[in-house]
Amino acid sequence: MKIDRLLSIVMVLLERKTMSAKALAEMFEVSLRTIYRDMDSISQAGIPLVSSPGINGGFQIMQEYKLDKKLFTTDDMTAILMGLGSLTSMLGKEEWVHTRAKVTSLLPNEQVREIELRSSQITIDLKPWMGNHKVTTALPLLKKALQERVLLSFM
Repeated sequence: MKIDRLLSIVMVLLERKTMSAKALAEMFEVSLRTIYRDMDSISQAGIPLVSSPGINGGFQIMQEYKLDKKLFTTDDMTAILMGLGSLTSMLGKEEWVHTRAKVTSLLPNEQVREIELRSSQITIDLKPWMGNHKVTTALPLLKKALQERVLLSFM
C-alpha cells in the first residue's frame, strides 16, 4: 500500500539521515519514478524534505523536523501496541518494556489511556505456534549473531 510505503520512507529518512532515490527504490522494490512521486507526496504532507545532487546526495528530512505525534491514527497506534504485546514471549521483558515506552511516547497525551486500553483488550499468545520451544532460549543468541553479522547455520 502506498500509505504504508510513505510512512516507512519517512521513518527510514528520520533514522538514516540521507538516502538516494535508487537505494529507496531498491529497499521498497519500486521504480525510481515511484520514489520521486512518493517524495512529492511526503513534501505535500508538510514534511520538510531536502534533496542533494551528486554521488553522495539523496533525500533527507530537515534536521530540525520532529515527528508529529498526530501522524499515527488511534487505530494505527492500537495495532502497533497490540502487535508489540503479542511479542512479549519473544522479546526479553526489559527489551519489551523499553520498546513499548518508546512507542507510547509517540501517542498524543489526550489519547494515551484510550489507546493503551484498546491495545490490551486482545493478546495473541505465539508460544503454541512456535513449535520448537528452543527458539525462545536461542533468540538472544540469534539476535547477537545478527547484530555482529555472524554467519549462522541451522541443522
